[in-house]
Amino acid sequence: MTDQPQANDDQLATLLQLGRRARECQSAVELRFLLVNESLALLPYRQSAFWSEVNGVEVLSGVSSVERHAPYTQWLNDWFKSAPKGDKTLAFQTDLRLLSKSDNRWQEWLPAHLVSVYLPPLGRFKGGRLMLARDTLFSQAELALLQEWCDIWRGEYQH
Repeated sequence: MTDQPQANDDQLATLLQLGRRARECQSAVELRFLLVNESLALLPYRQSAFWSEVNGVEVLSGVSSVERHAPYTQWLNDWFKSAPKGDKTLAFQTDLRLLSKSDNRWQEWLPAHLVSVYLPPLGRFKGGRLMLARDTLFSQAELALLQEWCDIWRGEYQH
């Protein structure tokens, strides 16, 4: 028996469908919207955000435009800037309740369980990060699927 997390057939079909939809996107704006809002088909979450190395928070789930000076956006920008980076796409999970006793502002906007995926630069993509948040822990299988989806997405962004 393997120790690798297993995805079910529905999740794999969803991953394939998301990849197809990413290939059909006509712009970087469409790709970012797909990543933030349609990843919900792959795994459940309550909130999502996309942050780029160049522009900061660019997309928030459920809203048509980002208010750059809103406290939530400013907090997210600070959080994204301080999040660890890696050499490759890497999903890591955080329980925000354990992070900082001095800054509990996240409680106004986010559930405690957060996953962040570092998206290294590739081609015309200058690098960024995806964040998903929900009330329960993400499983290892979900993290593996999310990493794979982000790798597919990033490959399409560079074209």
